Amino acid sequence: MGTPVSQFKDYLNSDHLKKIGLTFDLDWAPDFVIKYVFDQIEKLNLPATVFCTHPSPLLRGNCYSKIERALHTNFSSNSTQGQTPDEVMKYLKGFYSKGIGVRSHSLTFTASHWNLFQRHGIKYESNLQLAYQPNLRPFYHHKGILRIPFVWADDNHVLYRKGFNVIDMRLYVPGLKVVIFHPMNIYLNLGHDLKPMNRVKALGIPFPELREGQIRPMIRKGPGIKELFQSFLSFIAKENISIYCLAELHRIVPRGFH
Repeated sequence: MGTPVSQFKDYLNSDHLKKIGLTFDLDWAPDFVIKYVFDQIEKLNLPATVFCTHPSPLLRGNCYSKIERALHTNFSSNSTQGQTPDEVMKYLKGFYSKGIGVRSHSLTFTASHWNLFQRHGIKYESNLQLAYQPNLRPFYHHKGILRIPFVWADDNHVLYRKGFNVIDMRLYVPGLKVVIFHPMNIYLNLGHDLKPMNRVKALGIPFPELREGQIRPMIRKGPGIKELFQSFLSFIAKENISIYCLAELHRIVPRGFH
């Protein structure tokens, strides 16, 4: 028998928007980009979950105490994290041993990964994309891992050619609200044409090795993801929206909830 939804009703935003789960997919961003983004989060004293791809000195240290470190697995054939799914998990757990959540790069995910996640102590995953859909809610897989769908991601927002104001995120529809930003998209102020990111990739330098002087000239001017991110931060402050990390959601959703 399930636990009443009323125990965590605010997370489902049934009446009006009260809570948003703020997450970031690191995607190998260099530390100066990480610092640029998370200094803003820390200044506002906000929690968030960052899905980590590599050993960032900043994130492996004691900085950003309210930021949850989770795992951003890359199971593709050319993964730098390992040649097998088990190697990938061991690689990331070696740097972020307390990580209990996972989201896969490019959302690459198969049924065989459930047992893998169990073996490595994963308590929740967030690979289910249901963009702009109302009435989302978390639920438990039969393996006992909480599934946390996300409703919005900045890269999809750009591909769908949406505007760059928080109203264009469509956060007011009822349901669980978990959103994804990518630090590089914010730093480069990515727009609909994707040109800044394409220019960075053309350098042929692994992202963690990039230097600020190399990509600063590529920052896009005008409306873009940086503007949207700042609009989002202003909005949650003005509307007194509560922000949470996904580990908090895992703690509050009763086991077996569906």
